[in-house]
Amino acid sequence: MVRLGTSCLAVVMATSVLAISNASAQDSTKKAFSTEVIVSRCREFAASKVSSDGILMQETFDNGFCFGLFTMTQSTVMTVNSKTGERMLGICAPEGTSTTQLAKVFVQFADAHPERLNQHFYVVLFECLHNAFPCAKKRT
Repeated sequence: MVRLGTSCLAVVMATSVLAISNASAQDSTKKAFSTEVIVSRCREFAASKVSSDGILMQETFDNGFCFGLFTMTQSTVMTVNSKTGERMLGICAPEGTSTTQLAKVFVQFADAHPERLNQHFYVVLFECLHNAFPCAKKRT
């Protein structure tokens, strides 16, 4: 489990917001990071088998792109607040959740919600991961 302070998460979130804002400013970039495009590029990666030797996938540009994208996602959602011990983004994927599992959740969500395909994939990705891996509510 990765433990980072609040300031580190703020940098990660600010970077994501800037990337989304920049993508919105340029139409071609916006389309390149739409849910539809990312799903089409990552469908094969999401279906890859995982063994004790690692992820069994063909060496293609799209699989490499998706491996990097979901490795970053995996690291981000596992980030824990060092003061509270809680997941920073409120996504509680179990320890050991693989990059391909996260990709599969994203692809399945997008397939079930075709009306969301034109939206930026970060928005859809984090919503689907919140739905798939909610954190337990604290009892007060």
